[in-house]
Amino acid sequence: MVYVSENRRLALTRTVLDALGSLEHEQWAEWSKALSVQLREILNYFKLSTAERVEHESYIVDSIKTRLERWEGYWKPYSELPDDVQLYDLYWAEKVLDAVPIKCPVWQCGGFMRSVERKVKWVIGNVAGVPPTADGDVPADDLWQVPDLVCDNCGAVYKFSGF
Repeated sequence: MVYVSENRRLALTRTVLDALGSLEHEQWAEWSKALSVQLREILNYFKLSTAERVEHESYIVDSIKTRLERWEGYWKPYSELPDDVQLYDLYWAEKVLDAVPIKCPVWQCGGFMRSVERKVKWVIGNVAGVPPTADGDVPADDLWQVPDLVCDNCGAVYKFSGF
């Protein structure tokens, strides 16, 4: 039986923490960039003359109110969020799952499975906006399927084939 060495386990832990830290930063950066647009508008508002402020005041106040109302609507359990918000959260959850190692089940080699994308050759059935061929299948030129898992040590592959 092969076990993962202490050094490899520590390196893996650090790698996972670095990956998760990077994802947290990426998510924060996306959020702060969106918020910074509104904050810059507020700063610019204070640079205006008194007459110009009156003209822009309702826009600034309305944009802040709109953002706060949207956020307050999301301050609830995940299961109660609208589908589009859940999908956005799932986008980030999927990134986290890709960063978490899965131990290789083959021969107890000590390796870890990594997610690898591959192009789908054909999709059986209809895909919105793509005309099917005569037999009803759709060529999948731009579609990717995840997750095939490949061991970083022994090369074993778990090939995802669908649900």
